[in-house]
Amino acid sequence: MVATHASGKTQTFGAFTIDDATPTVIRLKGQITARESCNFRAALRAAPQARTVELDSPGGSLIIALEIADTILDEQLSTVVPQDAQCLSACAFVFFAGSGREVKGALGVHQIASTQSNDFQFGQLNLSDAADFMNRAGVSPGVLPIMLVTPPDQMHVFSQSEIASLRINRTAAPSLGLSSQRPAGPTPDEPTEAAEIDKTVRLCEELAADRFDPARPAGVKGVYFEKIEADRAVPACRAAQAAHPTEPRLQFLLGRALDASGSEDEAVAWFRKAAEQGDAEGQASLGAMYSEGTGVEKDLVQAVAWFRKAAEQGDTRGQISLGNMYADGTGVEKDLAQAVAWFRKAAEQGDARGQTALGTMYANGRGVEKDPAQAVAWYRKAAEQGDAPMQAYLGAVYLNGILLPKDEIKAEFWYRKAAEQGDYSAKLALERMGK
Repeated sequence: MVATHASGKTQTFGAFTIDDATPTVIRLKGQITARESCNFRAALRAAPQARTVELDSPGGSLIIALEIADTILDEQLSTVVPQDAQCLSACAFVFFAGSGREVKGALGVHQIASTQSNDFQFGQLNLSDAADFMNRAGVSPGVLPIMLVTPPDQMHVFSQSEIASLRINRTAAPSLGLSSQRPAGPTPDEPTEAAEIDKTVRLCEELAADRFDPARPAGVKGVYFEKIEADRAVPACRAAQAAHPTEPRLQFLLGRALDASGSEDEAVAWFRKAAEQGDAEGQASLGAMYSEGTGVEKDLVQAVAWFRKAAEQGDTRGQISLGNMYADGTGVEKDLAQAVAWFRKAAEQGDARGQTALGTMYANGRGVEKDPAQAVAWYRKAAEQGDAPMQAYLGAVYLNGILLPKDEIKAEFWYRKAAEQGDYSAKLALERMGK
């Protein structure tokens, strides 16, 4: 229901309000109930100039909150928790959707309540949705683990130091290449210098960001390392880094582009710059260079140290790499239980590589009791994210009855998914099946 105040100044759409005096702001105050997604869209229609959503909510329905968050992502709006306001539980997902984000009040998270109930399937679906959203919104990978370890009857309110270290606040500005707001001031025919810088950073992200990188901006798909167009990525990232010489993320991205180009020594230098400033992807990349002896003398102890720094920040690549070191006993004493623990951390954040690694541990009974059903469940999670090699492998699992009874219909389904992405083994398997 829409209520218009007698003054005509304020319109109310459920928990959302808009005010003629501030037409660029939509305010959420109160519980996120079942109708709030519809109410929010109605508020947007009534306030087409809105660029910011102010939040003051104790939480509510996670499913509805994620719907609102997706709309904020699509509309590239900023979010703010004002002074003396709170944004807790499901509201936090709405906040994290902001292209620009600012916490002045209290921002709090905890476990999804249903994961503690008997409805495990519902809980896992919500957790999967939440992890996928965090990835798409470019939220620091350190946030989700904090949420997962906080019981649902408690609330973790982020401190100022956590807000800074987890980069919870961000402006829709050039430093992270995340700006997509329509700025006030010059028209599109008169771009500002900042707008031009935004485009440069954005191009670097699009050409060099990894597809599994949770810090990549919303709308950037990411690219596999072997598919980086180094002749385009290197100059784009050099330009972006030169415009923002102290930004560690851009140092990391330049290093990744240089590594793809074969300039390994220079790549190591940029990875080190980023890593020493605490950039988790830079740390994981520097660990990989030490592990492989690429651009630097091979040093497995150094590799483990850098992987651990990244992993402890919640970086999934660091967690998987550290898990591999424990699984193989390279640079550290072999410890399959530790390997499983690190793979699980990455898998539960929605990383397809971590899900595959954890599935393999269950399939082989390494560090855990052998459990074919669990193995296939984790493989399926990776495949459902579009991981073509895992889709092809699932096809083989069902075709050959490797872990489960044979099922040619499911085999064809997964082979076809992989083949549509160009996977050669899947195409060959379909030919052999006569499909």
